[in-house]
Amino acid sequence: MKSGILRCKSGNNLDPEGEGEEKKALSMAANLSGWDLQDMTNGYEYKFIDCISKDILKKLCDRPLHERRPCDDVRKQQDLTQVQMQMIGKIMKTENFKISSVAQGAMVIKQRISCKPVLLVLDDVDDHEQLEALAGSPTWFCPGSLIIFTGKDKQLLRSNRVEIHDMKFLDKDKSLELFYSFAFEEKHPSIGFKEVYEKVVKYVQGHPLALKVLGRFLYGKTMGEWVSELDQLKVHPNEKIQRVLRLSYDGLNLRQQNVFLDTACLFIGENSEYVASILDGCNFFANTNMRVLVDKSLIMISNNMSLRMHDLIQAMARAIVREESIMPGKQRRLLISSNVYQISGQNKVAITESVEVLVLLLEKFGQK
Repeated sequence: MKSGILRCKSGNNLDPEGEGEEKKALSMAANLSGWDLQDMTNGYEYKFIDCISKDILKKLCDRPLHERRPCDDVRKQQDLTQVQMQMIGKIMKTENFKISSVAQGAMVIKQRISCKPVLLVLDDVDDHEQLEALAGSPTWFCPGSLIIFTGKDKQLLRSNRVEIHDMKFLDKDKSLELFYSFAFEEKHPSIGFKEVYEKVVKYVQGHPLALKVLGRFLYGKTMGEWVSELDQLKVHPNEKIQRVLRLSYDGLNLRQQNVFLDTACLFIGENSEYVASILDGCNFFANTNMRVLVDKSLIMISNNMSLRMHDLIQAMARAIVREESIMPGKQRRLLISSNVYQISGQNKVAITESVEVLVLLLEKFGQK
């Protein structure tokens, strides 16, 4: 997951009533009662300055931005005018606001929202049109506003020239803490579960959504059921987790999907330049399409140029491969050693015509 931040800097952006507001503020300031230097700090000016600084800091910290408004799951909302109306309605505190087009909505946002600082969170943004319709430029917003986008595509954020922050996976301690909160009633579960829940944490590798989903799924079950469920997850990943992870895959074009599946099934741990040379031989334009996969956090390239992938994403890729056919011999990428043995043992070419990629695991000899 990526997040982008759009900061709205100070500039000549006063509303028409700005001059009157300034006069009003000066009048209010003149009527404020002051502090007595002698009474508060026995006449010590440096102590008095410290008191003033602390009081100002407290008031600033306690004072929120004028409005805090989230727009959840922007990706899921097909009609951008609905998102614009939701955003404008929440900030302007009106329920009967109507707009007829995205262009009109963008104009209204620029005109109506630029007079007050806002903290705006746009969740799960995945398209340029969404950003252009909801936060096209820093000049749309009052100085001091903070606009945060979350999404899965780094290139989308990069092309809109916003600050990009990569969201890191949770470390082991944070993973355990989050998992405990969903899987157990007590804060510190019994020691008997220790080995099993550490396997869960290792399995999800710090992925917050997976920790929450599996925590709820395993809540109230016995240790034996936990062990059985974990064994099942190795073959059949949790469907809810897979649905969320698959959104990034579904957003790829066909060539990018093939590069992703081939990488997940064949090339994890291999040198990225070596893999690119192989994929280019299949007209997959590897450098371009692998960059897309990196930007969408589907693959990673380590410092030594080897390809890496989160285990849950790799499991999702293999599940997609299995969906091609219930008969392994009709899957284009054949991975599982027992299936390979079954097909090769039958020696029937007809059922293997669909196979394009064959990975033979020679477990007995520790070879691949």
